[in-house]
Amino acid sequence: AEKPLPFDLDEETKAVLEQMKEDGATKEEIKAYLESQGFEFPERAEKPLPFDLDEETKAVLDQMKEDGATKEEIKDYLESQGFEFPERTEKPLPFDVDEETKEILEQMKADGTSKEDINTYLESMGVNIERPEMGRNMDGANRTAPGSRNLDN
Repeated sequence: AEKPLPFDLDEETKAVLEQMKEDGATKEEIKAYLESQGFEFPERAEKPLPFDLDEETKAVLDQMKEDGATKEEIKDYLESQGFEFPERTEKPLPFDVDEETKEILEQMKADGTSKEDINTYLESMGVNIERPEMGRNMDGANRTAPGSRNLDN
């Protein structure tokens, strides 16, 4: 699901954004458009790196960011300087799928497919992607506190 924008949009702007999305505009292009229309986005706090940097390396990174370097380029630079990043572990899927479907999902992620489109694909394959509701057991039965009565039965 998309995060809501931090401001309200008029119908005309919403229509322009929908058209941009349909035309395949990137998040950066949409953000640039909104900024050109006077909308201001709050600054995002950067995640701290998992190691301390000397002032010279910080200066190089700041310059790379100003020059528009991607996160991947910055990571490659740091690794070339001997910094090691911890391996990211993939969260297990909250549902069971066969190996072929897992490979298709990995390819979709690598291609930049949106979560919404991935979920649509999974649903078309008959995969139930709904997570259990809070307050319910996996089998759908209501939970009851010890000593209380379950009025559903």
